[in-house]
Amino acid sequence: APGDRMLACAHCGRGLGAGASGYRSGCCELDLPLAEIGREFLSPADEIGEPLVLRRYLCPGCGSVLDSEVRRPTDPPSQDLRLLD
Repeated sequence: APGDRMLACAHCGRGLGAGASGYRSGCCELDLPLAEIGREFLSPADEIGEPLVLRRYLCPGCGSVLDSEVRRPTDPPSQDLRLLD
């Protein structure tokens, strides 16, 4: 039925969320300092006046890193993918 589609981890098959809401809401989040990307990243607080983190989205079933993005620590996940009916 429309709206029943689910997104799942390609590694283990664990369901991550309804297609319309995206997969990131079903992932575990791991926030890391931007230095994890590379030493050349200066302190975001010094550069733009806001703290930023490298947020990795992990499958709660197998721990695979599915995606990552740069966000403020308090920001909710952005929705980059969803399935439409």
